[in-house]
Amino acid sequence: MNILVTNDDGINAPGLWLLAEAMREVGSVTVVAPDREQSGVGTSISLAKAIRMHRQPYTMEGIDAYTVEGTPGDAVIVAVGHILKGQQVDLVVSGVNHGHNTGTEVFLSGTVGAAWHGRLRGIPAIAVSAGYRTPYLGGALYAVGARMAAVLGRQVRRGYIPPDALYNINVPYCPVDQLKGVQLARTSRGLYADEVREEDDGRGRMTYFLVFKRQNVDRRRGTEAWALDHHYITVTVLDNELAPQPRKLLPKDFCESTYDELMSRDWPAAVAAGQ
Repeated sequence: MNILVTNDDGINAPGLWLLAEAMREVGSVTVVAPDREQSGVGTSISLAKAIRMHRQPYTMEGIDAYTVEGTPGDAVIVAVGHILKGQQVDLVVSGVNHGHNTGTEVFLSGTVGAAWHGRLRGIPAIAVSAGYRTPYLGGALYAVGARMAAVLGRQVRRGYIPPDALYNINVPYCPVDQLKGVQLARTSRGLYADEVREEDDGRGRMTYFLVFKRQNVDRRRGTEAWALDHHYITVTVLDNELAPQPRKLLPKDFCESTYDELMSRDWPAAVAAGQ
C-alpha cells in the first residue's frame, strides 16, 4: 500500500512525523508537505506562480520526504502528478493538525483541503486533527491521532470501510486513559464572529490581523462538539463536496471495533502520561 502523508502545519511540524511513523506500519510512506505553515488556506492551489519542490536531506529511515513552496493542495498535486507519477497512490493522509477541524471549518482547513485533493483524484483520504489548550498535551494527542489514522488506513486496505470517502478524524483534549471511545458524529454547526485587529507596525504604517472566532456552536448530543467535550474521538465521513455522508455507510460495529483496535496495544509511557 503506497501512502502519501502531508499536512498544513509545514514540514517541521511534530504531528506530521508522528503520523508518518504510524502510517509506516500500514504501507510504504512518502512525505510531501508545505515548506511552511499554511493553516486556513482550505483547498486552494497555486495557479498564478511557479511552484518549487525540494527533496529533504533528513528524514525517517525508509521514508522519502519533499517540501513544496505552496499550499497543502499543491503538495498533494505535485506528489501525485510528479513525485509519485507512474505509481499507484492508495491513500492520502493529512495531519496531525494542531487544533480541531469540525463543522464548516472543513472548508477553511488546509489539513482537510489536502485530503480533499486526494479524494478528488479518486484516492481514499484521511484528515486527522487534535485539540489543544493550556496545559499543552500536544505530543500525546498527536500520537493518538496518528495511531487512529493508521487504524483507519488498515481498515481501508482490508476493505472493511468504503474507499470512496474522506474520513475526518478529531481527537479530544484529554489524556489517553480518559478516552471513552470512537463516535460517528454529526457536523457541529456554529456562527462565526470574525474580528479585524489594527496595529501600528512601529513605523507609522497600520497592519491588520484577522481574529477567527466561533460562537453558538451546536453541542447537542451526537454532534462533533458534544462528542469531543465528552472525550470521544470523532469520525465524520465526507464526500467530494465536503458534505457529511450517512453513518449507515460504515459497518454497524465500526465504532466499537475501531476503538478496540486503537487500544489493542500499550501506549508509550510518555503518551499515557499525557506528555
